[in-house]
Amino acid sequence: MEAVYPFVWYALGSMISGLTFGALRVSLPIEKQFFVGVLVTSVTAVLPMFSPDVYILSVMLFVAGMSFAPTMVIVMNLSTIIVPPSRLTEGLIWMTTGINIGVALGSVLAGMVIDVFGARAGFSVAIIAGLVMVVIVLLGLRTLRATSAV
Repeated sequence: MEAVYPFVWYALGSMISGLTFGALRVSLPIEKQFFVGVLVTSVTAVLPMFSPDVYILSVMLFVAGMSFAPTMVIVMNLSTIIVPPSRLTEGLIWMTTGINIGVALGSVLAGMVIDVFGARAGFSVAIIAGLVMVVIVLLGLRTLRATSAV
């Protein structure tokens, strides 16, 4: 039997949706796009918990991955709107650094949770992180709306 690499499906879903999203013209205001992207990313983080085997996990990760690239495109687009043009490179570097720190911390926390509570519990880290993201976006939505409208 061939090996199945579930996380490759996450990347594939992200790539396909990113290319599709890039080809679309979205009329929704950028701050609403951001909220929708974060919300969908958070909701789809729950999917892997319901996987009875590695094949279903691959499908669930493909679906979850579909929210990632479009949300990152929106985040980078937001930074080009919010950050002054003279500081854009620095702003994009900070955004990328923040994303990488979040991924690294999430991996560490998930590993610790898995060591103590088992593999299925490790998915709770992504779910909690998703909920925190939604709350942060909701708290900052008014400010984001005002900043992006300028």
